[in-house]
Amino acid sequence: SSPIQIPGTTWPISGVGNLLCKEHMGAIKTDGTLWVWGVNNYGQLGQNNVAPTSSPTQIPGTTWTDIGGVQFATLAIKTDGTLWAWGSNYRGILGQNVSSPGSGLTGRLSSPVQLPGTWAAVAKGGVSSALATKTDGTIWCWGENDENESAGILGQNNRTDYSSPVQVGSSTDWATDADKISVNKHAAIAIKTDGTMWSWGSNYNGNLGMDVNSNPAQRSSPIQIPGTTWSTIAAGEQHFIATRTDGSVWTWGINTNGRLGQGNDAGKYSPTQIGSASDWGTPIVAGGRRSGMAISSK
Repeated sequence: SSPIQIPGTTWPISGVGNLLCKEHMGAIKTDGTLWVWGVNNYGQLGQNNVAPTSSPTQIPGTTWTDIGGVQFATLAIKTDGTLWAWGSNYRGILGQNVSSPGSGLTGRLSSPVQLPGTWAAVAKGGVSSALATKTDGTIWCWGENDENESAGILGQNNRTDYSSPVQVGSSTDWATDADKISVNKHAAIAIKTDGTMWSWGSNYNGNLGMDVNSNPAQRSSPIQIPGTTWSTIAAGEQHFIATRTDGSVWTWGINTNGRLGQGNDAGKYSPTQIGSASDWGTPIVAGGRRSGMAISSK
């Protein structure tokens, strides 16, 4: 119940190179090596087995640049823009154009497999749906799309699952930084190069940030969250944390156990500021499953 050090001195300082999923974790060191640890029942540690590990274990290669993932799978990008996935293939989350229960590729893959395309960033925080941007400023989703609490999360104007990446809309002005896209159990959120922030999926617990709490209020294509100065976005399981260019920190969604940092447990259905911008400097934010975190630069 107090911090203990994980071996090594070259772990990333920002949240970009880190992954926190329900039962496994990962991080990219400053030398470009990728390390994972935790539960491995679906091969989400990429070790060509399903044995768990309680200390960081390296994924082959020294050119990793970004890591993301969902509940039982991991996704990561190399410096050449290639995107790789491993773990459970539930609802086609590995992006291999196949999705069904069973063994082998259809059920799980315990070592990295490549997805087509040239990628810039992959989101953290999803449960069964993935979100990523390409270097051309387009944004793509795949995986689960039809559950009531996540309907429309793939942004395709339908409730169809997709087992390979599909483009969301036709815009080419999505920001390609890893801390400007995020997805959780209910909704996907991304920031454009002009500082506007957009959401789609289910509005369960107000996750779309549109000042209304109504699960049927689903949006299967992007809608704008008010404001034009959004900077970064992070997801918890059923809530979001965002920053603006003035250094302010904002939260919304479910607030059980006070995960929104508002001094109470009342849900927020649109972005609500924590303190004042002067409290934070240039913050780094992250969302745990049922918690929120922020590091102040002051």
